[in-house]
Amino acid sequence: MSYCQCRLKLVFGRIFKEFNYEHVALLIDRSDLFSLTVGKNLEYGLKEEGVLKFVRELTGNELLHEGRINKSESDSQMKELKTILRDASMYARDIILSVRGQLVRKFMLAAYE
Repeated sequence: MSYCQCRLKLVFGRIFKEFNYEHVALLIDRSDLFSLTVGKNLEYGLKEEGVLKFVRELTGNELLHEGRINKSESDSQMKELKTILRDASMYARDIILSVRGQLVRKFMLAAYE
């Protein structure tokens, strides 16, 4: 990211204000230190702005399986990701993912299905 963490909340706040986004969700991976730090900073800043309606901390290590997994484990993993996205979509139309790259891909695939 090109912005320091302290300015991220200002940048996102300005974008949301510019486009009249009032219902935003934030998903934070608490098992990744960088994602947790950025996510918590965004959480506090966007709550001050009044746009953050849903926050969920998740453990990315549980959602990422290293090595080979079978079809049923993959299906249950995708089902869990879809459930998280469905929960967030009940409160917000826009979702910020403060998660590591591997999880971003999985969330995007789950959202696409």
